[in-house]
Amino acid sequence: MEQVFKFRLQKILDMKISLEEQSKIEFRKAVSDIEDSKLKIKQLEEKFSRYSCFNGKEDTVDRKLKLKYLDTLSRCIDNENSELDSKKMILEEKREMLKNKQIERKIVETLKDKQRQQFIQEQNMIEQKNNDEFALYAYVRKNLKGGDT
Repeated sequence: MEQVFKFRLQKILDMKISLEEQSKIEFRKAVSDIEDSKLKIKQLEEKFSRYSCFNGKEDTVDRKLKLKYLDTLSRCIDNENSELDSKKMILEEKREMLKNKQIERKIVETLKDKQRQQFIQEQNMIEQKNNDEFALYAYVRKNLKGGDT
C-alpha cells in the first residue's frame, strides 16, 4: 500500500535542467572564444615587438616593407581588441542567461523538495494512523478474549 512520490512538474524540471546545461555549454564556448582572442592578440603583439626593432643594415625598401607589415599588425591587434570587447559583452550576456536558468531550475527543484517532504509527512501520518488502529484492534481483541474466559 506504500505509494511512490510522483512530481507532477517533472517534465518541466527536466526541461529546465536541459536548458541550463545548454546555457552552460554556450557559456563555456564564450569563455573559450575569449581565451582564443587573448592568445591571438598575444601572438600578434609578439610579432609586432619582434619586427619593430630596426637595425642600421636594412635598406629603404626593407624598412618600408617592415613599416607596412607593422602597420598591418597594429590594425590586426586593434581589430582583435575590439572583437575581444564584443566577446566580453557576449560572455556577460551568457553569464546572466546561465544565472537565470540556474535560478529557474532551483525554483522548480525547491518546489519538488517541498512537495516530497509534504508527501513523506502525509505517508507517515497515514502509517501512524494505521498503526494506531492496529494497536486499538489488538487491545480490543485482547480485552474481549480476556472477558469471555
